[in-house]
Amino acid sequence: MNQNFMTYFQVHRRIALRLNAFFLILLFASLPSLNFGQTTVLTRTQFSRISVIERARFFEPTISRIAAEEGVDPYLLWTIAYNETRFRPWLVSPAGAQGLMQFIPATAVRFNLPNPYQPEPAIKAAARYVRFLQNRFGGRIDSILAGYNAGEGAVDAFLTGRTIRAGKKIINRRGIKTIGGVPPYRETVAYVARGLVVYRLLRMRQIFPGSFVSSVYPSAVSLSVARVWLKDPEIGFNGSLLTNIGGFNNEIAKQSNYASLQSTGQITRATNSTDLQTNMSIPSTETVSKNLTGEIPNEERPNKESNEVFYEPRTGNRFKASNGRMERLEESGELIIGEPIRSIQPDEIRARGTFFGSKKEALK
Repeated sequence: MNQNFMTYFQVHRRIALRLNAFFLILLFASLPSLNFGQTTVLTRTQFSRISVIERARFFEPTISRIAAEEGVDPYLLWTIAYNETRFRPWLVSPAGAQGLMQFIPATAVRFNLPNPYQPEPAIKAAARYVRFLQNRFGGRIDSILAGYNAGEGAVDAFLTGRTIRAGKKIINRRGIKTIGGVPPYRETVAYVARGLVVYRLLRMRQIFPGSFVSSVYPSAVSLSVARVWLKDPEIGFNGSLLTNIGGFNNEIAKQSNYASLQSTGQITRATNSTDLQTNMSIPSTETVSKNLTGEIPNEERPNKESNEVFYEPRTGNRFKASNGRMERLEESGELIIGEPIRSIQPDEIRARGTFFGSKKEALK
């Protein structure tokens, strides 16, 4: 029995060593030469034990270069890598998504990615996917993140309020519209919320200096997105979208400072990243009620001020009681609009699965 155990241990130890070596070959064959102190080569175990910020530094030069080549926002690529694997390129999700940027086989084929475990090709394929999504959704970060997680078809369905069928699956059975087209799936709502928080933190810290293509930060998010809590000591954050992030203020977001999709379909470039630092507004904390009738509220109200804001979902207009009347509010700042998260029916489409925060790890 002892002999059998030793044989088993030796065989599996050799397999583990080979897997570690395989990881090292994939990682360092596709990344530029870097030097962090005295350590230039790390095993998979060592790489897992350093902080997510330190892991990200191995990939940031590649992200910056590929983002410039593909015309996408490097901060958004960083955010997606954080959301997907926290910069661990050997992971496989329970849904079969693989590698640093978590491509399922069908999407990998679509964006010409033979091996999703190779970081540089995976980042390049992710950049091409993000460029496709930014062109489709006008560069909105929440829509791009939702599309990356749940698929652009699901975002289309919830942007337009259409019910569509994907094979045997039904998307948006009730035909509802959501802010930014974010499907009300728990996983996708959390994915988008985390992404918006991380994106703002990154922009404040300016890890990619200089000029670059910048995505459009949404001026409206749903209450379900705004309430998602992110606690991550490794990036130094414990809060939600409603949390004030140092370096940002509550001024109206100046969209002229952000790259936006023009009528020509071209993305404009921000002239300098420092122009963007102090102009992102955190969400307001107003109470919002949906006007389910679809009519513009114009009836007289008691002569008192109220914090309640009425939202007309068909047009997106907002109204507030003022001086006894309902007055339309200017579209300024970041809006928080109540949207319930519903449970998904068995025959409805789901997000493809993300590996954020999971302790389960697998190698190809």
